Amino acid sequence: MTCKDIYLAALRKFGDTAEEGRSADYAERAPYILANVIGDLSALNVQYCAMQGEEAPPYTGVRIELEDEFPLADRFAGAVSDHLAAMLTVDEDGELSDTFFDKFCTAVAAITAEIPAERQKILDVYGD
Repeated sequence: MTCKDIYLAALRKFGDTAEEGRSADYAERAPYILANVIGDLSALNVQYCAMQGEEAPPYTGVRIELEDEFPLADRFAGAVSDHLAAMLTVDEDGELSDTFFDKFCTAVAAITAEIPAERQKILDVYGD
């Protein structure tokens, strides 16, 4: 799956297509928005992949090309497309943007809930 697949999914969420006139602005902003959200989710992706028995290096890019492979696990694709849709519509329709952002937060919470917690002893750093 490429980042362009995520981009096109985000456009479809709010009824736009890559062929429409506004998409030039969207296509210009999308790589930076994608790099930002991918960077934010990178640590969670590392934990998610470890749970799956896979190794995933953390993402450290500033910009990602739409033709690049999506660097997170496929499980994150829906959440990232919701985030991208939220950021692309924020100036045009704040209410719609909030709806997409809420979906993003819900999706990330669901992914986080899938990762088992580790029990560790609580250290008393203030003790004698």
